[in-house]
Amino acid sequence: MPHKQNPIVCERICGLARILRANMLAAYEDINLWHERDISHSSVERIILPDSTIALVYMLKQACKVIKNLRINSAQMLKNIELNRGIIYSQKMLIKLMSKGLSRMKAYDIVQDITLKVINDNSNFREVASNDAKNKKIFK
Repeated sequence: MPHKQNPIVCERICGLARILRANMLAAYEDINLWHERDISHSSVERIILPDSTIALVYMLKQACKVIKNLRINSAQMLKNIELNRGIIYSQKMLIKLMSKGLSRMKAYDIVQDITLKVINDNSNFREVASNDAKNKKIFK
């Protein structure tokens, strides 16, 4: 994707994370015989410990470079969030309704009704939620 700034570095970090997880599996298999140490443990450890630590250090350094050079366009981020007309906050509302004593299913039904109105009417989540009769009863 030509618009990405650090695709190769980030993809490399992602790929190396797979290697670390695979090495973790080998380490887990060593645990089963921890009280019966034999040479099979050390052969695994001689490979996975240095390889994993070297890979991890490299991954952290690369991630730090990516983060250090990260450019954030706050205005564009806010614009992207607002594209969904506030629906992104539906989960927060669901949790708030549940904290008011509603069951998850009841709260879900209320939030889903509001969300569908927003989608179908091309309106705003906050406005629809504020004007919803069920919400007014609960949040009075």
